[in-house]
Amino acid sequence: MLSSNASSLYNEKFAIKNSVEFSHEGSDFCTLTHKNGSRAKIYLFGANCVSWIQPSGDDVLYVRPDAKFDCSKPIAGGIPICFPQFGMNGPLAQQHGFARNMLWEPIGTSADANPDDPEPSVMFSLKASEETRKVWDFDFECTYEVTLRRDKLKIEFCVRNNAEDLLKELEFTSALHTYIECVDASDSEKVFANGKLKNKKYMDKAVDNKNPPTNVYDRDTVTFGKKLVDSIFLNTEAEMLLSVGSGAKVSIENTSGWRDFVIWNPYDTLVPIDTWKSFACVESACAVTPVKIPGEGYVWKSEMNLQVV
Repeated sequence: MLSSNASSLYNEKFAIKNSVEFSHEGSDFCTLTHKNGSRAKIYLFGANCVSWIQPSGDDVLYVRPDAKFDCSKPIAGGIPICFPQFGMNGPLAQQHGFARNMLWEPIGTSADANPDDPEPSVMFSLKASEETRKVWDFDFECTYEVTLRRDKLKIEFCVRNNAEDLLKELEFTSALHTYIECVDASDSEKVFANGKLKNKKYMDKAVDNKNPPTNVYDRDTVTFGKKLVDSIFLNTEAEMLLSVGSGAKVSIENTSGWRDFVIWNPYDTLVPIDTWKSFACVESACAVTPVKIPGEGYVWKSEMNLQVV
């Protein structure tokens, strides 16, 4: 766990007046502030963006009441990064890999993309270390950039293979495990995900978490209600819309890199009673077929944009 002294050092190096600030409360985090009053808060632990607050004061993202912010466990909520493994189907013992359970290093900030309407951003880095090589023997660097635009939250996630040998491929699965706040997910008429899903292949982990059956989906909408929902939709279209129950919708758009969507609500299986009604997860992912990157500095790039529509 970092100290308030560390956040002070980050402020000296990276803070931008009225746009980017580092603070310490339990552990270190960065706050991005837009001129229109919107804000985003990103913890260095896991590089987890735990809130995206609109000018109205409403938060688009959700953090579960059992979340810890003392670096003792991955933060339960916001946008945890699943890397280099999604779920438990892979070589690592830890579900969803180690990226959400490690400290990321701030390496840069910006706010001058448009001087009249600056878009503050912060970039973090996670590099291979003795600790990561114990469980995943690759020479890699991840960068994760969060940009607070006037009407969007833009997230760029990149993975670089630093192996000197071109033929030493880096292989991983990954996801941005985005928790979106809902009014009442038990109301299937008001809270649902919608995209061009009809005739897409999907894996239903609610049936069997370890060996989910693969079927063809017969509609465009996913509802929640009083049931476990845990589906991986394969090779989807770029955008998914989540109706959150208030009349608003959140657009989750994958403009590069990501090829799957995971839709999840645990019902009463994982979180305190009734908490499941307050959120649904729509995750940008490469969840099943691994991404493979050759060595000598090749980079995989992804981008996700969130927008209230």
